[in-house]
Amino acid sequence: MYSAYFFQAALEEARRHFLAAAEKGVEAIGLFAGRVYSFQGRDYLVAEEYVTEENDSSALHTRFAREAFKGLAKKYSGKPFVVWAHSHPNYGCFMSSQDLAAHNSFFNEPYHLALVVDPVRGEEKLFKVEGEEFYPVPYAVVKKK
Repeated sequence: MYSAYFFQAALEEARRHFLAAAEKGVEAIGLFAGRVYSFQGRDYLVAEEYVTEENDSSALHTRFAREAFKGLAKKYSGKPFVVWAHSHPNYGCFMSSQDLAAHNSFFNEPYHLALVVDPVRGEEKLFKVEGEEFYPVPYAVVKKK
């Protein structure tokens, strides 16, 4: 069993967003909304849709622009945000100290995961964060039923 399942269309949308930002030389950020399930005592999540709004980004950092939260609220489907995603163009996939701080401050539910994408190198990793520690977890991509 995987820790997460991403709807293919949602993951492809995120990849396009990160690639477009990388072509401008900047990082990007977005959120996956979905659901959390339990099977045989083990939780897993399904990331069903990708949402983003205006990013305030540079080559080394990204965050949502202040005005973005109104737009995110309009796009909010009522499903919980289960994965936050951001890019590290041409730097590889890892969780920086700033990434860990953001995760622990804003995405601190036990089910929250962090997806890091390097669209230049064609890499992506999904991480589970526990305090200051992080480790990659397996995921699968599925077509929506």
